[in-house]
Amino acid sequence: MGGDAVKVYPASKARRHKPRYVAQRRAEALRPIFDELASMSDKEAAEELNRRGTQAPGAKWHTTMVKRIRQRLTFKGLKLRY
Repeated sequence: MGGDAVKVYPASKARRHKPRYVAQRRAEALRPIFDELASMSDKEAAEELNRRGTQAPGAKWHTTMVKRIRQRLTFKGLKLRY
């Protein structure tokens, strides 16, 4: 068994990872908008997204949602643009 082996997860574990994948894809789709809001705080960005009518994962944008999406748009703990 070499280090190149592919790890196969049981179906139950694979289902738990799907929401993360969907959330990451959503974050990537929002990257251009978040690039525009990079100089704003999380609270200011949430207010601006609501003002623009940008579709939120829930009813409206909250500071925590903005923070999580910004975290998803980072790579290996290094902030790319935020």
